[in-house]
Amino acid sequence: VSVNGDGGGLFMQSSNATISDNTITNNGAGRDAGGLYVASSNATVTNNMITDNSADTRHGGGVVVSSSGGQFLGNTVTGNFAANVGGGFWVAGGGTNTTLSDNTITGNEALQRGGGLYWSGSGGSLAGVKGDVCNTIMNNLAPIAEAIYYTVPFAGDGSGDLDASHVCWGTVVPAEILALNYDYFDNGNFGVIRTTPFEGGPLLVDTTWTLAGSPYVVMESIVLGSDATLTIEPGVVVRFEAMKSISVGTSPFGTSCIIARGTPADPILFTSILPAGERAPGDWVNLYFGDQSEDAVFDGGGAYLGGCILEHVIVEFGGGGVATTGSITIQQSSPYLKNIEVRDSARAGVYADAAVTVPLRIEDSTFRRCVHTGNGGGVYLVNGSGHQVTGNLFDDNGASSGAGMYLSATTSLVDDNMFTSNAANSQGGGLWISSASGTVTDNTFTDNSGSAGGGLFVSNLTSGMIMTNLLEDNSASNGAGMYLQSGTGTQVLDNQFLTNVASGSYGGVYLGGSTITFSTNVVSGNQAVSVNGDGGGLFMQSSNATISDNTITNNGAGRDAGGLYVASS
Repeated sequence: VSVNGDGGGLFMQSSNATISDNTITNNGAGRDAGGLYVASSNATVTNNMITDNSADTRHGGGVVVSSSGGQFLGNTVTGNFAANVGGGFWVAGGGTNTTLSDNTITGNEALQRGGGLYWSGSGGSLAGVKGDVCNTIMNNLAPIAEAIYYTVPFAGDGSGDLDASHVCWGTVVPAEILALNYDYFDNGNFGVIRTTPFEGGPLLVDTTWTLAGSPYVVMESIVLGSDATLTIEPGVVVRFEAMKSISVGTSPFGTSCIIARGTPADPILFTSILPAGERAPGDWVNLYFGDQSEDAVFDGGGAYLGGCILEHVIVEFGGGGVATTGSITIQQSSPYLKNIEVRDSARAGVYADAAVTVPLRIEDSTFRRCVHTGNGGGVYLVNGSGHQVTGNLFDDNGASSGAGMYLSATTSLVDDNMFTSNAANSQGGGLWISSASGTVTDNTFTDNSGSAGGGLFVSNLTSGMIMTNLLEDNSASNGAGMYLQSGTGTQVLDNQFLTNVASGSYGGVYLGGSTITFSTNVVSGNQAVSVNGDGGGLFMQSSNATISDNTITNNGAGRDAGGLYVASS
């Protein structure tokens, strides 16, 4: 059958119509809908064969839907042709709230856009009433969008998006799925085709990623906004395509939050999409907390009450961004980081500019094999005050300075951390710190290295406290255990500087600055091995310093002062 108008095979305009078990084939229309034109609201279209029809000048080779509420279930739409758009289906602007489930849409062709479907009706869904069965949309042809061309306008509340959570595309490769479709990522005026568990684009409503829906694949960067919270359940795996990220609380999308709380048995994993043997640092970019992300909130006893949190989370193979980023990047915000592990990062593990009123808390976490060409391998933390970095492990990280951690912020606390096997090209293999009234207590620094301050480099610590730390088996050109470059009124008390080795001078400790108190410390077994090396145990160049009640034993220097070298006034 061939007609000059619309609906070559069947034109249905009756309300609440049921169209089932028909074969609609080899029809043609001069305008739209070579096979079936549904102008009936709330139509039910089931188990039909719609094949080899053509819309000779316009749209919808197989089916056109122009009225609301249509449900399409179990139909086969194949081999149809449209001279313009929508080889298989054209869901027109009037076709609102159209749902498709368990349909087969294959082998259709459009000469312009949307080989499988051209979709303009809002409120649609490709999950439909049988969410456990997929729509098959594959092997269609069009110059633009072989599968779906989607034109519903973008809406900040997500109402302009298309639920395509149950579609079989003929591929499981996220980049290939993305290439089949045309939506927000091709034109920011259009909504997003939501191909869950493949994720991307603006996320502007409260959303939960469940263990049942895991893994989630971020094939385009996700931006949270409009007061939305993304909650991620324990055990969820999130895989990132190359150079993709999740951003929280950035302009112009506004306030938002991520709550990712795993458990010791079921941590949440953020990782690369590549197979296990092919993953490498820098495969994806980061988790980014902007200045409009919700800061963590605590009660008077320090217990978490709300706001952004990462807890029992593993972040690996990130850091693919610019130098001023990390696998977790924090800009003027304060999420709570507890029991996380950041590993194998191409930038800092955490890169934080924390110039906020709420101090940043990083607790009971591990930073391993994070290598940054700038400062701060495991953690880079600057600005703000009152930050707490407690109970963490910094292991096998690398950077220019501060390979384990680089910290420049006032009244900060660094307590009960372990810094092991970190290597700085410049200063501070374990920790580099500059902090007014800062406190460094009960930490262990072992097997770290740098040009100065293999274990600990103190750039400027004013009225600070360095107490009850163990610095052992660190190495540097100068000041292998600790290099205190400057500061006023700092107290260095009850520390152990043991068997550190400088290839130049100052095997155990270098003290600069002024009005330093160095008391009740043990400085033992340290070496300045150069033939010109001075001050094997302690080299003191601080003015008005007090050195009392220390044990300085079994140290050695290649030249002068195996134990103590005093060069100060």
